[in-house]
Amino acid sequence: MALGLGNLFKGLGSSSLQNLFEEKRQVLNELKVIEKKYMKRELSLESYKEMLKKKHAQLIKIDSRILQKQAKQENLPKEDLLAVEPKDRHVLVKLLSENQRLQRELQLARAKYLKRKIDEQTYKSILHSVQESLIEIEAKIKNLRLRKSIRRAFSELKQKVDEAETEVVQKEKEEAERVARDVLEQV
Repeated sequence: MALGLGNLFKGLGSSSLQNLFEEKRQVLNELKVIEKKYMKRELSLESYKEMLKKKHAQLIKIDSRILQKQAKQENLPKEDLLAVEPKDRHVLVKLLSENQRLQRELQLARAKYLKRKIDEQTYKSILHSVQESLIEIEAKIKNLRLRKSIRRAFSELKQKVDEAETEVVQKEKEEAERVARDVLEQV
């Protein structure tokens, strides 16, 4: 497995992605050491299980960050970008990217839980924290979209007020001209 990661490093342009792979390799090595110590009875069962939970939770986070780095930003739908103001698009891109990363983290946690690499308690704690983050991100995305629709509604309202104002001024002007004509006709 280490050989496969080494070959992958050669094709990588991003040092942060390399750092993530190094971090993953480190956690995997730590898992091996933990297993060896448990097999030699240097660790109790409780300590072993607790350490495994923590390391697998770390792996899930690292894997989701690796997948996020490897995914391209071009996958974002154009409708999403057009749904917000131009000055807010960079924020939306970051939020959508984070949303995708958290979705991947959920998928990885689910897969590890089904393979029994993490226990139910760890899975539920990961699930709970990720879902809280997803709710916050989705609320922020919704606020960005609402901001554009509110601005659009205000601009339409302002345009209607301006048109009504122009119409009122025009009617007052016509009324003044009519009154002036009536006064001239009476004289």
